[in-house]
Amino acid sequence: MVLHVAVVSGSRADFGPLQPLLEGLRDDARMRLSTILCAVSSMEEADRQFAAFAEVGLPVDAIVTAQVVSEDAPPTLPMACQAAWALDGVARRLVELQPDLLVLLGDRFEIMAAAFAGHLQHIPIIHLSGGDETLGSLDDAMRHAISRLASLHLPTNDESAQRLLALGVPED
Repeated sequence: MVLHVAVVSGSRADFGPLQPLLEGLRDDARMRLSTILCAVSSMEEADRQFAAFAEVGLPVDAIVTAQVVSEDAPPTLPMACQAAWALDGVARRLVELQPDLLVLLGDRFEIMAAAFAGHLQHIPIIHLSGGDETLGSLDDAMRHAISRLASLHLPTNDESAQRLLALGVPED
């Protein structure tokens, strides 16, 4: 049996931490890797993400981008609209790909949207870096929400693992 694993990359910044996992999944005959690039900030970011994947021979199965929100919009509206577009785009790609598992790294709003899309489609989620902390940012709340939606947790350190337990994430 081949296990189909989808990985969502939210920005070029998460490519480095994801690269060893992506290459391992790609090279394992027991796995089928699908990747979704979720570049909601710009087409230029999507192009940079795609180039990073292509440079090391990793597949890109889908690219989700967002429309530009009016410059006259209130400051919080663009991020909310981009999260909505990410949710819609990732949800549609997951329906097309039908993965067995969804791997997510981190805490950005498009990753939270991907977690919501996967959770609503009953796809088990593996969350990398859950329990980490970024003081004074929106990221913590999003990271914790992703952790609560995830089925399997791979924290980066013992302190993060303890934080996950304090959030009520099951120990098993």
